[in-house]
Amino acid sequence: MTPEGLRAIAVAWLDAFNDRDIDALLKLYDENATHTSQALNVANSATQGLIQGQSQMRVWWTTAFEKHQTLRYILMHLWIDDAQSAMTIEYRRLVKGEPQAVMAEVLEVNQLGLIIRSRVYRGLQEHM
Repeated sequence: MTPEGLRAIAVAWLDAFNDRDIDALLKLYDENATHTSQALNVANSATQGLIQGQSQMRVWWTTAFEKHQTLRYILMHLWIDDAQSAMTIEYRRLVKGEPQAVMAEVLEVNQLGLIIRSRVYRGLQEHM
């Protein structure tokens, strides 16, 4: 995948989160994609921090959008690795009433331009 194609996926991914558009978000993912996050493990230890498939992702993100009505992601940095069809999005996670957090999301993309794997890494919280 080209750097421009990967960049377009990253922008669409951020837009879908900020628009709280679960359908647009899921269109970016392969039907059997995996998503890994420590927050998943905290919410339900039976997941061991991993969900697979669009149906599980729909439930997870719908719940997140309902719980965090003011959720916003602000892009800080985007690293593209077109040789690996992957990118890392570093962003500031904003939720009213919560400390800001710096996050990183690693997205791996298949030949069809769909995300097959996403992994979330939570950085420092900033009290502002």
